[in-house]
Amino acid sequence: MDKKKLFEGLMLYLKLRYKNEPILLDYKMINTQIDDKDFGSNKIPSNFVDFIEIIIYDNIDEIRDESYSEVSDWYRLNVELDQTKGEIRFTSESYEYEENPSEYGDETSEEEKEILNDLGITSISVKYDGYGDSGDIEDTGETNNGDTVNIPDSLLTVLYDRLSDAYGGWENNEGSYGTIDMTNDEITIGHIWKEEVLMETPLDLVITKDDLLA
Repeated sequence: MDKKKLFEGLMLYLKLRYKNEPILLDYKMINTQIDDKDFGSNKIPSNFVDFIEIIIYDNIDEIRDESYSEVSDWYRLNVELDQTKGEIRFTSESYEYEENPSEYGDETSEEEKEILNDLGITSISVKYDGYGDSGDIEDTGETNNGDTVNIPDSLLTVLYDRLSDAYGGWENNEGSYGTIDMTNDEITIGHIWKEEVLMETPLDLVITKDDLLA
């Protein structure tokens, strides 16, 4: 296979069919494998499609490493064919966590004050975490003196109710996390929503004819 001649043939085909308009191809990747592809309305002959995929696999280690995400092995590989510059440019997008903070505040109810009094404390701070349609509030908390106390079911029930009222769905999908602080006067929830979003990766790989072996 003469890759340089195939590259020249691809660029010539694009110039004849698409003039000076660069073409964007969309590949769905899982780690080092092509999972799917979407060319939209663009028409690329099968021999050139095979050639582009050969270039992808020739550079797959760099593509994968630059597209790495702790969230998922899946990423979108964008392939721009630019016949005016005589190059193929690879960029990608992968899923990352985006965190959005929020805060809730309200007065402590008489029931909540009574529970604190029964525990012999005036304040408590409790952490929680949710993921994949389930979540938990920790069964221990910390007082303003730094002491760790076990949280009885009566208080846990109140905390779950408060959290659900303030941030319904906190346990769904990627979930969220935060801290519930309760005193005799007020209850506050420092809440962080987590969401998977597609973000650009550092990948910016440009291939020209001169980068290919004959």
